Amino acid sequence: MANIKDLKDIDIYYDTPTEDFMKLAKADNFFHGRYNDGEFNSILTLKNINNEHHTNCDGHQYFKQLGVDTKQVLTEYRYRDNYIISGGRNYFWNYIEMFKEIYSENPDLKMNSGYFYYDVLMKPSYFEEFNDFLNQRKVVLIAPSHMRDLKLFKNFEIIEIPSKNCYLSMNSVNERIKTINTGTEKINYCFIAGMMSGIIIHKFSKTDNKNSYYDIGSAWDYFFQSRKYTMIHHRLIFDRLIREYNSYYGRYIV
Repeated sequence: MANIKDLKDIDIYYDTPTEDFMKLAKADNFFHGRYNDGEFNSILTLKNINNEHHTNCDGHQYFKQLGVDTKQVLTEYRYRDNYIISGGRNYFWNYIEMFKEIYSENPDLKMNSGYFYYDVLMKPSYFEEFNDFLNQRKVVLIAPSHMRDLKLFKNFEIIEIPSKNCYLSMNSVNERIKTINTGTEKINYCFIAGMMSGIIIHKFSKTDNKNSYYDIGSAWDYFFQSRKYTMIHHRLIFDRLIREYNSYYGRYIV
């Protein structure tokens, strides 16, 4: 167990310029999980079982086992160039006791500060570069049904998950990925799957040396702007994206 004498002894977050992250993300066999307030709140359920009745902003419940699985990822994770966990440094002080506990079990924990997929959206040349890279392989989305309307990819399929409490479908998602991975085709897996995304990505980071796994989160929700998609909870950055980038991304917007 690490001896944490003071908060300054914890140095978890580090910065990576977008162009450097891009180089890593375009590796043949890359894994990227994201951990922010939803994941951290699920871990808090282990201390307060009443938290299990609460949900994140997308309506996903903080199940106790979800908290167990999420915490396990952070206690097991070790940085490597083809496996990065990232999230917002701004959440650190809101969850300092949780971080101290996890850090005591895993003093090697390091998290990239930032949100790569929003960063590339706000620099269209990066977005096109990354999207072209994804299109070099078949893309498999782990996502709710509306993501079938996405206009980004030439060759993709979807492992459909519920729009609420998709964690309850995790075992079936894992089995479907295992089946797909028995083929010879290389896959870029893109997760729009809430708090279970990082758990699945971590699982396959231990065994898959062929495919890549990306936790896209809410970034591609931006492309769904018609009234047909009122079920989507857009983040605060949505209005800025519309104002500044709709003129560029019009061909992708539905």
